[in-house]
Amino acid sequence: IERMPMPICRYELLDGGPYGPPIAFATVGQKIYHKWTCEPVTTDSSFCMIVHSCVVDSGLREFIDILDRRGCALDSMLLTNLEYSTDLIAGQQTQVYKYADRDTLFFQCQISISAKSHNSICPRPDCINPPSEAEDEKRKHQLPIIVNEQLNVRIPRKSNVYDFEVLEIVDVSSRLQAIENFGNETINLPKPQKQIKNPEIC
Repeated sequence: IERMPMPICRYELLDGGPYGPPIAFATVGQKIYHKWTCEPVTTDSSFCMIVHSCVVDSGLREFIDILDRRGCALDSMLLTNLEYSTDLIAGQQTQVYKYADRDTLFFQCQISISAKSHNSICPRPDCINPPSEAEDEKRKHQLPIIVNEQLNVRIPRKSNVYDFEVLEIVDVSSRLQAIENFGNETINLPKPQKQIKNPEIC
């Protein structure tokens, strides 16, 4: 049986909004747009996608979760729940942040691809609004962050997001370098937890 060609997925960081140009550098506090796109290889195929399991890393294996395994946002200061404009495009606007001692951010996500049945609606995460950094009393110690767009594919991670049949799980990532803006207040990241055991993300 010939395998159905899977869509080609990418993760972009765009300037200002969903139609802005890709960016590699941005100022802390600047508005950027996280965009995930999967493009079918053939015109006669129909797929659904869900973005989930997203983390940001300083490059030193200091991971902070920003989307959980269901695709729901975990901290509205870092990223709010995604908006799906089509079956295969998702995105959300946010402000640039940075680690205090690192100027490069590595964003990593998973995209689950499933087949879309005839006349069906693609499943979407049922998420509540995430707490903000200020509302979370546990996050008292934080580090500041920055952005540079670059597509990288990391080692695939295991995931069991939904009960629909997942055809493929794609790992995508993007990189941003943040430049400190001394005229504005810096948005800080919560202090990451050091990984003791081997993490699922490479």
